[in-house]
Amino acid sequence: MNLMKIKQKEKKLKLSPIYNINRVLLLSVASFFIVGIIAGNIIPKITTNREHAMWLLEITTYLALGLPTLIFSKLQCNGSKDVILPKINITTIKDGLICGLIAYPLMLIAISLTKSADIASKMTSEQIESSLIGFSFIGNIFRLALLPALIEELVFRCGLFGVYSKKNVLVGIFISSIMFALLHGNLYQIPYAFVGGIIFAYAMYETENSGTAVIGHFVVNLISVFSSYLKRYINPEKIRTVENTIVGLLMAGGVLIGGYLFYKIFQKKIVAKPIKVKEDGISIGDCITLPLLFTISILLLLTLTYEGYTT
Repeated sequence: MNLMKIKQKEKKLKLSPIYNINRVLLLSVASFFIVGIIAGNIIPKITTNREHAMWLLEITTYLALGLPTLIFSKLQCNGSKDVILPKINITTIKDGLICGLIAYPLMLIAISLTKSADIASKMTSEQIESSLIGFSFIGNIFRLALLPALIEELVFRCGLFGVYSKKNVLVGIFISSIMFALLHGNLYQIPYAFVGGIIFAYAMYETENSGTAVIGHFVVNLISVFSSYLKRYINPEKIRTVENTIVGLLMAGGVLIGGYLFYKIFQKKIVAKPIKVKEDGISIGDCITLPLLFTISILLLLTLTYEGYTT
């Protein structure tokens, strides 16, 4: 009996970093939405300028999302030292660029499959493009490409995957990717965010630098911003043909990239480091703690509410 208690205590100690980062994730998501609601009601009373209001709202909500993980990384507790903060250098930029160029066409395929499955969503590409209106080109790069890449990678790759990867890499890739996808909160963005999350997490794992994921994420966002601006300078009558051609070429590239990656995986040449499925005897069931369940429930409820599946 004593031996069983000792083993349970040892396992709990091994899992304490997981429990802690799950609590941090719950705090991050809760503060993100709470601050968003409060700021959304207060900021319009401070300024009537739409651009200024959006800047204030986006910066405050993203800070609310990222600060818990950043603070946790500085604390002296189990798991805090496992948070992998980004290091940016020439190699990181090169690796991140490759990561982004691999991720983007594969994410487009995820969007296409969603449309083919007739999964309707209130969010559309046109609505995303409309968010550019009223802001400068540089401003949109910062708010729609750089800011999300920095904060979302801090939470989901630096924090969540960084801690999980010390115990179970595959579980870490899956959980960080599904949580990253669910945060987007709509059926249009969830599939491609999930695919992107997998690629960003694996790129971070292989390079041992979360900066690779940050740059890769930024590259994907930057391509999206550029493509949205490009549509403004194309003849409306030709835009559909041009857009379909570009997307088709990118998706074809995605198929080739995907095929190449699978070929390398089967040859066991792409996994430079071993990925242990049950390192230390820890499975996905051990990682699904109460804070993580609460976080998943909150994000699912908000997604279903936004999409009109709840009353």
